[in-house]
Amino acid sequence: DNSTRPLSFTTEGVLNGYVQVHSFDIQESFQDVNEVGNSIVSTSHSGVFLPTASYTHTIYSSATKLIVSGNAYSENDNNEWQERTVLFAFDLIGGKAVAHSVGEVPGSVLNQFSMDHMKYDNFDDSDYIRVATTTWAQFGLVDDVWTQIEDSTNQVTVLKLPNAESNSTLMEVIGVASGMGLGERIYSARFIDEKGYVVTFRTIDPFLHIEFD
Repeated sequence: DNSTRPLSFTTEGVLNGYVQVHSFDIQESFQDVNEVGNSIVSTSHSGVFLPTASYTHTIYSSATKLIVSGNAYSENDNNEWQERTVLFAFDLIGGKAVAHSVGEVPGSVLNQFSMDHMKYDNFDDSDYIRVATTTWAQFGLVDDVWTQIEDSTNQVTVLKLPNAESNSTLMEVIGVASGMGLGERIYSARFIDEKGYVVTFRTIDPFLHIEFD
């Protein structure tokens, strides 16, 4: 059996969705033939149950990690719905994807360049995910008039992936750079080694340089 056992990260009784990653070797020889004469290749798959109502949106991959992001909304104590991004990490081991952990950050990602996997070899042996997101403007009723009540804003969040000794499947948020580009949204993001670069846009193009210690 080449499948890995699906992991559930939800603490509730209702499973809202299921993310699957299928893997196969594109250089494998197609020697086996099924009953109708078609060549077949061996595959493996891994899956994760979604903890919130979400749908997959963006995929990022490094040499050892695959990150699948999903858009979601959560209701706060004031009965306001806030956008979130749910992150699913898979280990890439020997050509197979194995479900590893889940995390959550505010806002939504622009594209795969808004996510990054990093190891700080001179700090520790842990894996980190860096994510740049935009939280969109909020609208509501003020004196019976539908109007904007909060500006859009942007943030970069750093999450630490759990190691084998922790027996956890949850990423830990260890740092957030928030309040960037008030009233604007992210148009481009890049992460290079211990630096991050974010461009936001409204009527001008601020260029923000972020350093990770």
